[in-house]
Amino acid sequence: MPGPNERRAEAVRKAPGPDGGSDVPARCESCLFYRFGTLSGLRAAPGDPWRCDLVPGQARGRTVLASESRPARRIFAIRTGLGRVYRSMPSGRLVALRLVRPGELVGMEALSGDDYAASFESLGDLQYCTGDPARIASRAAADAELGREVLKLTARETEAYRRRVASLAVLDRRGRMAELLLDMERAGGRTDGWCEMLLAQQEAAELLGSTQETMSRVLAEMVKRRWIERRGRLFHVLDRVALRAAAAGEMERPAPGRHVAPA
Repeated sequence: MPGPNERRAEAVRKAPGPDGGSDVPARCESCLFYRFGTLSGLRAAPGDPWRCDLVPGQARGRTVLASESRPARRIFAIRTGLGRVYRSMPSGRLVALRLVRPGELVGMEALSGDDYAASFESLGDLQYCTGDPARIASRAAADAELGREVLKLTARETEAYRRRVASLAVLDRRGRMAELLLDMERAGGRTDGWCEMLLAQQEAAELLGSTQETMSRVLAEMVKRRWIERRGRLFHVLDRVALRAAAAGEMERPAPGRHVAPA
């Protein structure tokens, strides 16, 4: 029997839209808040499920959407594309902390009225929905069920970040680079199958906890193994099975009499 969240989400899904239809907009189907059953709790007025506190937006590549040490005024739910979270060092150098993938959130510290702990920028074209934390917090305070859902979202992001940090210790350099390439491929490529390297090698090295020289060797090895093909800042995946296996931490099976050295 469906619980209250499922019943509430189903009611929103079947509510008539402006054109008399019964389906929610396609962009809302993948919305984090919709998926967690909170869309009806965030709508602006009863009977108007099409008006939501979350506003869709988009950004071109290398657009800074949130700046560290500035008041956190927005929460971002990523729909498509990739972003990165980074911090500025006293020397002025920017250090990447993590990638932000579709289905992840940025700026949850805004719920507590804090400043952004780090900066957030788009890598390539990015689509997102953004919400006013004050309005979300107000709704959560008045609606215990919605409040629990917001807490679930916060816990989900904390766990996702913990898993990303743990992967640095579990995966070798080849596995971490394979994971990054697959992420960039999912972020969108050209119609001919080529994808842009959205991060410079130095940025990728910082993100993956390695050096630029090591990352260059790993990429060269992937080209030699025919996992990928490279053309300047573009790459084309040739062996997706091998990349996925490396990203999952699966060891390559060496041919008889051949030893495979660790990456």
